[in-house]
Amino acid sequence: MFDSWKNWKWIKSSNDELESAEKRIMETITTPFEQKMVKVGEYQINTIKAGKGEPLLLIHGYGAGVGFWCANIDFLAQHYTVYAIDLLGFGRSSRPDVSDLKTSEEAENLWITSIHGWSEQVGLEKFNLLGHSLGGYISTCFTLRHPEKVKSLVLADAWGFAERPSNYEDRISLPFKLLFKFVSPEVPLSMLRTFGPFGQDLIYKCRQDLLNKFQHIFPDDGMQNNTTHPNRVAQYIYHANAREPATGECLFGLLTLPYGWAANPLINRIKAIHPSIDVTLMYGSNTWIDHNTGVILKEKMDNIKDVVIIEDSGHHVYIDNINQFHSSILKATLPKDRRDQLFADPTSL
Repeated sequence: MFDSWKNWKWIKSSNDELESAEKRIMETITTPFEQKMVKVGEYQINTIKAGKGEPLLLIHGYGAGVGFWCANIDFLAQHYTVYAIDLLGFGRSSRPDVSDLKTSEEAENLWITSIHGWSEQVGLEKFNLLGHSLGGYISTCFTLRHPEKVKSLVLADAWGFAERPSNYEDRISLPFKLLFKFVSPEVPLSMLRTFGPFGQDLIYKCRQDLLNKFQHIFPDDGMQNNTTHPNRVAQYIYHANAREPATGECLFGLLTLPYGWAANPLINRIKAIHPSIDVTLMYGSNTWIDHNTGVILKEKMDNIKDVVIIEDSGHHVYIDNINQFHSSILKATLPKDRRDQLFADPTSL
């Protein structure tokens, strides 16, 4: 009995369980794809590759991973060689100790350097780059540092652009201020570890909204944790975020100010992007991200190709309105002749 207790784990997750959860969430993909770990220095970057055509790299948001693109890869692989990676500190990629990092610049640099090293290892000289939420912030930082690598940049409901207003405390309710004293940006994921074996229950109880978004993709999955068909999105979220060290959360914490604003916002920095790079900004019609930054930037930057509002969508534009999301990517990144051909015959989409 003592031996069995000695082997008991509070956090019910492991690399093998995450790999299994990733495979399960990717089962809906019918296009043949390759999954491998790409070695970048001392790190491993989990990589998915599918399709053929111009390269398109997908960068996920906070707390996500390659599995969140499960509903998009089949379509995109018809038009691109699609690459999706887990950022360092998330999913199955390496989780280095970053306790010695102290600034937002250092956090940005680690992610930028790892993505650049990854692109060199897989032999990508130039590619289209799409980032969602935190992934949009990192994709913009990467493009500023390595414009020679990026053909076009698509920012899907990107976090981190707006500046914190001087009167921000006047806009925040007292209950939210009190809550924030106990809930920092990294806490929602750290709670999965704190709750240990009950972490998946926490996802079912607190993120039904996100699980519902994938229900049409996985209609047989249960929406509660006590069913015979466990929800694969909930399992994936849990195993992708329950392990330690909490590298991704720590890096994100360095990027943020209290109440969620970026410590080094991008609204002015993005203006330095090379003018040859087309930039498309997407926003969900019902998102919490501020649309106004896109309007302001389009007025000031000649290479803002479009500001697209994804209808009937919140922050998760890649799953809320898949058809408009996909068509917007094609318009943003395909060569004009190919784009004109596709949209002249909508049945080919």
